[in-house]
Amino acid sequence: MTRADYEHGALKVTEADNARLHQQLELLTNEARHNEQKMQRYQAHELRLLAANSLAELVRMLLHDTRSVMRLDHVTLSLIDRDHEMRRMLSEQGLETEQRPNLILLDGRHQLDKLFHFGRRPRLGAYDDAVHQAVFSAQERAPRSVALLPLVRNGELIGCLNFGSNDEFRFQEGLGTVFLEHLSAIVAACLKNSVNQERLKLTGLIDGLTGVNNRRFFDQRLTEMVSNASRRGDSLTCLFLDVDHFKQVNDNFDHQTGDRVLVAVASTIKQQLRASDVLARYGGEEFVVLLSRTSETEAQTIAERIREQVEAQRVVASAPRSVHVTISIGLCTLEADRKLGDAKSLSANLLVCADKSLMYAKQNGRNRVISASDLMLEATA
Repeated sequence: MTRADYEHGALKVTEADNARLHQQLELLTNEARHNEQKMQRYQAHELRLLAANSLAELVRMLLHDTRSVMRLDHVTLSLIDRDHEMRRMLSEQGLETEQRPNLILLDGRHQLDKLFHFGRRPRLGAYDDAVHQAVFSAQERAPRSVALLPLVRNGELIGCLNFGSNDEFRFQEGLGTVFLEHLSAIVAACLKNSVNQERLKLTGLIDGLTGVNNRRFFDQRLTEMVSNASRRGDSLTCLFLDVDHFKQVNDNFDHQTGDRVLVAVASTIKQQLRASDVLARYGGEEFVVLLSRTSETEAQTIAERIREQVEAQRVVASAPRSVHVTISIGLCTLEADRKLGDAKSLSANLLVCADKSLMYAKQNGRNRVISASDLMLEATA
């Protein structure tokens, strides 16, 4: 081989190396640009989560937007909700938890403790039906790999955010946990802050004696629920409930006993209702209930059950005496096919109708349930 041939070959090798290096550099540059764009998406998503105006908005973003932003195939959210507080908050904000199978509200932490018994750090790896089925049960197709993010606030496990991918290599043990730990801390803080904000809002909307909603809260929710029912084509029933002869309780015993009666009656009513229903103390010994998606026939059954439970209870007065009270209930239903008018006028008419039914119940013996249909039958008899 001549010197010229050698130099020509070396030049070819150098050019090939340069081309290869250039290609690798371009790949690295593209990957860096892709990662930067990805982090910008994630950071923008975090800012939106931090700016959520309500618990319902935050939950919607976690379940829907997170899936889109992070290009995931599955996202579920498990939250500990022992007293159904979050369920009620979400329902009052128009998010029905029964219609969100990827939102899992738990009565206790036992299920989450099993998932994170090795520590409160994200768990990544292949999907295992025996371990992960509980947090992905609503998915039509099980993911291939998963990332479970524990949500911890002030040292307390409050839930977990669960990611699933159809790519078996997307989530691998030990990879990417720094970002996921950061995200889980952000989400936990957002959830806790949202719940606390809702509690603050409700402080002025709760009756101090009975612990149920007050009239101010009810007046706000009534128009909202009538509007929602009209839009969805659902029935909505209003119950007016009044403790019979309540003045006699205060006169024959004392006001402390009267207070205990009101607390007991409120508790009894609440036990017969769903999380989506609204109970409020309307004033004095009068309560009001809104039953969502409930026909008149269904409402009569619920009202009768409330009446029976109140009649059966005994409230302790000064020992060894106890108080026995009854309750009268009037109800009116805004049927799905009879919603002519704006929400404000429909709300006012619904209240007037239920109040008339209650007056009739009290004028005709008390301790009974009267519906608007009963009044119509009486008028035509």
